[in-house]
Amino acid sequence: MKIRIDIDGKPEELRSFLGLPDLNPVHEALVKQLLDQLEETRDPQALLQKWFAGGVQSAETLQRLILESLHAPAGGPGRSDQKTR
Repeated sequence: MKIRIDIDGKPEELRSFLGLPDLNPVHEALVKQLLDQLEETRDPQALLQKWFAGGVQSAETLQRLILESLHAPAGGPGRSDQKTR
């Protein structure tokens, strides 16, 4: 059996209907902060070095965590639909 629901509405309306938060103010604040920092330093490379102070090791750790989460089974170890032996 297949059920199909078509919803005609704006993303803001759908977020509100589903009870999801409106993150536009957060996004705007982060973009403003980024632009302010770029104007202060006038050097994007220095800004990136400040963000990634741990260097390559931090980036590799982040990449490893993302890859591990992608390869992890859905639901994790406590899934209730797994059969027990």
